[in-house]
Amino acid sequence: MKRAAEQLYVGFSPARSLLVVVGGRQLADEASGANLQISLKDATVWTVPDALAG
Repeated sequence: MKRAAEQLYVGFSPARSLLVVVGGRQLADEASGANLQISLKDATVWTVPDALAG
């Protein structure tokens, strides 16, 4: 977790329209710290549609 906030920040920096963060929301919030939690607050949670879950 030492570098998690830095790695997420690097992903946020160039992302203009879509950034995919794979993993649990709680883990992402914990790893991101307070500033990035603000950015993630409006994120859309995506789940695999039943037709693709196979």
